[in-house]
Amino acid sequence: MVLDAGTESNDEVPMNTAFFGQMAPNTGVTTNGVVMTHPGFIPGGPILSSAMFANADFTASGYQLAEITISAVPEPATTALMGVPLLLLALRQYRRR
Repeated sequence: MVLDAGTESNDEVPMNTAFFGQMAPNTGVTTNGVVMTHPGFIPGGPILSSAMFANADFTASGYQLAEITISAVPEPATTALMGVPLLLLALRQYRRR
């Protein structure tokens, strides 16, 4: 399911559509709608007919919209070195007592 913010009309008119003719962001026909499930692009319309968006029908069964990969990152050695000054300050305070 792809959610639509409801800010602009989904008419696919080039002047209202990002990447096609919209000269600046948020210059399409304002709808002031609510967030809801996007109905999909117009079959045979300018978006799905564009080579740039070939096979971009996210309503098709099995369409992969995104891929998220999570992997472990080793702790940088500098992080451990940051603790050394703190340890030295604590030791200095201990000796003053």
